[in-house]
Amino acid sequence: MKNILVTTANLNCDYNIIGPVSVELSNKSAYYTDLVKLRKKYENDLNVVKNSNYAAPSSIAWSFLYGNKGIKMKELEEIVWLALEEIKDRARKLGANALIGLEKQIRVTDGCVVSFCGTAVRTEESLFKKPARYNTTGTIAYQLTEDENAYEAIIYDCPEDAYLEIPAFHGGLCVRKVSCYEKFQRLKLKGLYFSGGIVEIERSAFNDSKKLEEVIFSENLQIIGSYAFEKCINLKTVLIPYGIRDIRSYAISDCPKATIYTIEKNIPATWAEKFMTEDVKIKHVNETEYLNLLNITE
Repeated sequence: MKNILVTTANLNCDYNIIGPVSVELSNKSAYYTDLVKLRKKYENDLNVVKNSNYAAPSSIAWSFLYGNKGIKMKELEEIVWLALEEIKDRARKLGANALIGLEKQIRVTDGCVVSFCGTAVRTEESLFKKPARYNTTGTIAYQLTEDENAYEAIIYDCPEDAYLEIPAFHGGLCVRKVSCYEKFQRLKLKGLYFSGGIVEIERSAFNDSKKLEEVIFSENLQIIGSYAFEKCINLKTVLIPYGIRDIRSYAISDCPKATIYTIEKNIPATWAEKFMTEDVKIKHVNETEYLNLLNITE
């Protein structure tokens, strides 16, 4: 959930402005379909929040304390949370890693209407500094996605034992997806670093990469395709800064040496059930420990 920087102010660093982003959400009948769609879209994350120590009291507790208005208050909190997650998601899809100047408006009359607007920007560097060892770009072809608003990076070749960086931008557009062209070429990889704008890793993209030891995901990554890192027998370290929304079947599996490190405080139970076999370990770390892990092989 926490994988894009959001602020009501400005950033004290250089950045590129991508454009305005906005969202409006309501429980009124004319807008209710949108609310239902977002509840389904963010169902897993919403359940994590509700079950965490940070969740607000249940609607029963609110109504006991504040009467019928308490139930409206509970629903309002949920709508605010959903609207914020949606505007972050829209910014991510544009290739942003930060959302600045965020403004919120709430109207409560016979229902509630929540509006957010802000400016999607991309800082010059990832929110987590790239390790120096990732200084290779390899031979990469770029293909426009179906909506023609971003590129898919297709890796063709790279040097032996490469620590390969997948760039976040090409030709003025963000790189949204990553895949590989030929199996034998990705076997050369020793490390993979996905820059901040990348959202999706294709199915079977790096499976059977026998030399691969380390993978560092970007803070914007949302989808890891099925079998993307299957049978990477020497994979030791996988760094995930925050939660990934859609992890597909056996995305990281049959990797006997692998440990996944994440800053996510509430690790979804589905991670272990859905995309990994028993040999893959998951460990929660704080941000300081995570930064130390970025230099694990230097």
